[in-house]
Amino acid sequence: MTQDNQPILMRLRTLVRIGQMIIVFGSWFLIAGRVTWPQGWGLCLSYLVLVVIMSLRLARTAPELLKERIQPAKDVEPWDKTLIRIYMFFVVVLLILAALDSGRYGWSKVPVGFQGAGWTLAMVAGAVISHVLSKNAYASSYARLQGDRGQTVVRDGLYGWIRHPMYLGVILLFLALPLLLASLWSFIPSAIIVGLFVYRTYREDRMLRAGLEGYTEYTESVRYRLLPRIW
Repeated sequence: MTQDNQPILMRLRTLVRIGQMIIVFGSWFLIAGRVTWPQGWGLCLSYLVLVVIMSLRLARTAPELLKERIQPAKDVEPWDKTLIRIYMFFVVVLLILAALDSGRYGWSKVPVGFQGAGWTLAMVAGAVISHVLSKNAYASSYARLQGDRGQTVVRDGLYGWIRHPMYLGVILLFLALPLLLASLWSFIPSAIIVGLFVYRTYREDRMLRAGLEGYTEYTESVRYRLLPRIW
């Protein structure tokens, strides 16, 4: 594969992923039992738009980062592979619960104001994630030391305040989903996912301390992993 063909290949892989998401969301509406589920449509459309915009931006400005995020790495930490499998399982559980609760049976009621708060929190999460992708060229989807890409410590933007802003964005997103999907039952898998990412933050931080040059010194100036003055 020549260097010139790599952007085309990444765009094709992105299109395949979008196609897969469309199939998944189609199945989701089958579980919900109706296509007139506004919360489901809101999440589907906003997620697809966000993925397309971010993928096109990265393809233009940071193709190596896009490749890193969509292509499985060979030297992923074994513990992270396990965490990702558990995480994906509970994402599926969350989506199924939300479809059955909010879409089909209406087990729980979430006032419109709280749903709006969920969307606001989701937008904050999206802004944090987008910011991280603009600042960190090594923001892989998996925990690994990227010696093959010349990884260095990132200190710009939110990285000057906390050491793992990407995981903060993900945690905020999963706290927002049960609200914007109008499904209180979804807080059960959501809370488990949040716990997984807190643990992932701890494990990745330890990995970077042990293997990334300059990271220990960075932790001395930026003391907190996720929340300033807390942890």
